[in-house]
Amino acid sequence: MKKAYEIIVEQILDKLNNNTLPWTQTWAGWNISNYITNKEYRGINKLVLAFDSYKDKRYLTMNQVRKLKWRIKKRSKSQKVIYWQFTDNEEIKLKYPIIKYYNIFNIENVEWFKIEKPKPIIEEDKYKAVNDLINNYKGWPEIRNWPNPVYQINTDTVFIPDKDKFNNLDNYYSILLHELIHSTWSKNRLNRFTDNNMKFWNEVYSKEELVAELGSMFLSMEVWIINEVNNNNVAYIKSWCKFMKDNNKEIIYASQQAQIATDYIYWKQNYLK
Repeated sequence: MKKAYEIIVEQILDKLNNNTLPWTQTWAGWNISNYITNKEYRGINKLVLAFDSYKDKRYLTMNQVRKLKWRIKKRSKSQKVIYWQFTDNEEIKLKYPIIKYYNIFNIENVEWFKIEKPKPIIEEDKYKAVNDLINNYKGWPEIRNWPNPVYQINTDTVFIPDKDKFNNLDNYYSILLHELIHSTWSKNRLNRFTDNNMKFWNEVYSKEELVAELGSMFLSMEVWIINEVNNNNVAYIKSWCKFMKDNNKEIIYASQQAQIATDYIYWKQNYLK
């Protein structure tokens, strides 16, 4: 019997193998959330649901559908999302988490639901939103121009080329957000990894790169930035597929860390109050 995290990873791999990438929306819709509770899906669940092509990003459990006396359209496919269930271990007197999953349906699968026309994104609004996000990052690192984008931890500085060096502003901001996620790794912020002297492409470095990639995606979605750098990039998709096949549990941890870093920058979950 497959484990919950294996099933979740398979869902993502299926999308990637069909050359589907998340975060390519050109419209402003709803947050990825539960239709009834308005609670946002987070971490790996946010990544899984971001691959969906639905314009409306709200979901329902089957129990919620039944309580509302609604019906799901025939041949509708559910999505699997995970949750953590803590179980007592009497021998060591500790609680330990077990990953489980449940099924949800997008609201567009409800028979009566009428799809609303999504709002087009106004470029002026989204660039104001991303600049506000960056400016509201308390204690943020210095941002300086440099030919190659990188975060330098010993000086707490993000280096990035001038905006005119990029194909468009979305490319610039998606890479800047990637480097800002890296900045949360430092000891005076989230202290994500204890090895702050990681070497290029060692195991810890690779994990940190994955966190930054996912964190950049999460932040981009908050402000409607489209990461076009990797769109339709076959090599990029293949690298994701290989990593997830070889490290199917690591993607869950990386998504969790990326969500925490996103919250830290975006002032969610009472950070920095």
